[in-house]
Amino acid sequence: MEYLTAKVEYDSNHITGVYVLPDYQKQGYGSKIMDYLEVEISKKYDTVLLDASLAAVCLYEHRGYKTAGHGIYELENDVKLVYEIMEKKLKVN
Repeated sequence: MEYLTAKVEYDSNHITGVYVLPDYQKQGYGSKIMDYLEVEISKKYDTVLLDASLAAVCLYEHRGYKTAGHGIYELENDVKLVYEIMEKKLKVN
């Protein structure tokens, strides 16, 4: 799903990317997108997982996400992208 201000990638209860264009950052678009995704995902799942860049970990921690693991994506020329796999419980059983 793409918008003029952002791009969102997710599958089932796994959010693999939320990107807000630089001109639109710090205006609440990311929060609105996350609110929407969490509501939609909560209709079918009790938890949501996401892949977070190291720079975004604090943002997601403030939304109630906890680190569940770490991932490494190997790029060209032996470059490695390290990211956090984060989880949030959406429903209380």
